[in-house]
Amino acid sequence: MQIIFEGVLARIKREMKGDSVYAFAKKLGISQQTADCYINGKRKPSLEFLYRVCSVCGCSADELLGLPTQGSSRSVISDLSELRQRADEAKESLTNLLSAIDKVKTEARR
Repeated sequence: MQIIFEGVLARIKREMKGDSVYAFAKKLGISQQTADCYINGKRKPSLEFLYRVCSVCGCSADELLGLPTQGSSRSVISDLSELRQRADEAKESLTNLLSAIDKVKTEARR
């Protein structure tokens, strides 16, 4: 678990828009030295720390621990966002098709 946790924690730190280790640590309410220890695998996380990382970084404990994230809130949100985009595209296509049909009907009546 420790190796996976270190890699995931380092990735989450990078995803925090290039925050320094100090800024990352501050967001988690820990010292820079403690953050370095977690990131470099010199310290094992407590359950409280895992909870804090999940809360601050918006990730699931499964993701943080390297477990399968099937059905995680992050993947569900991503799936819903993609479905929303496809629905919007389908709606636009349908609107264009209906408009074209109306135009053909209008021209046929003339």
